[in-house]
Amino acid sequence: FFNGKARYHAVELRESRIKLLYYLYAAPEGKYYDESLFLLAEIALAEGDGEGALLYLQPIVRSESSPFFLQATAKIADIYLARKEYDNAQVLYSKLVSKTAESELKIRFQSREMICLINQGNLKVYDSKLSLFQKEFKKQPGFDNYLAEFEFELGKYAYLNKNYDVAIKRFESVIQKYRKTDYADDAEYYLGLSYTTLNKVEKAMDILSGFTEKYPGSPLKANIYITLGGLYY
Repeated sequence: FFNGKARYHAVELRESRIKLLYYLYAAPEGKYYDESLFLLAEIALAEGDGEGALLYLQPIVRSESSPFFLQATAKIADIYLARKEYDNAQVLYSKLVSKTAESELKIRFQSREMICLINQGNLKVYDSKLSLFQKEFKKQPGFDNYLAEFEFELGKYAYLNKNYDVAIKRFESVIQKYRKTDYADDAEYYLGLSYTTLNKVEKAMDILSGFTEKYPGSPLKANIYITLGGLYY
């Protein structure tokens, strides 16, 4: 086990997997069984194998007494969220919130649950949880970033459901209220897309043509050039 763990931390993933799998075979009741499963899941995720990671994580979460129960549950929830399996993810994040006392973790789990609720279209429950979120976490670092993310996700949900007027209002809200957060550039890009979809070409070009100057470090620059190219030609 310790050889496999050391190789994992040395990023020798193939060798680590071999050692950890051998430990699981040799010591099915061993002290480090769950930790080995967790490390194997981490290796699978590092290789882009979410399904493999789930196979390693699921035995851990069968027992809440496992020292890796919360970590494994969080990993499973994150995998479901990345797959857009919002119902499954929401159930797990809700469980994590109820079992977590540490505020830094709790705000992350609560925010992920709320992202799931938005994408489920369960906006009444989202609204009720938003009030509690604001009361409980308003002094937490990064609080505005979470609010910006919620507003952006609400806009994106409206956009994907072709409710463009609502989407535009949400994206404008992010840009106006949360300009210094991580979601201002995403909101501006989707604002441009919304006007493009509505065939308001001049408005879309006005927004998108100034994007790279406003957000020089944004990873969305390539998307902006492609969208502008479509508008020009």
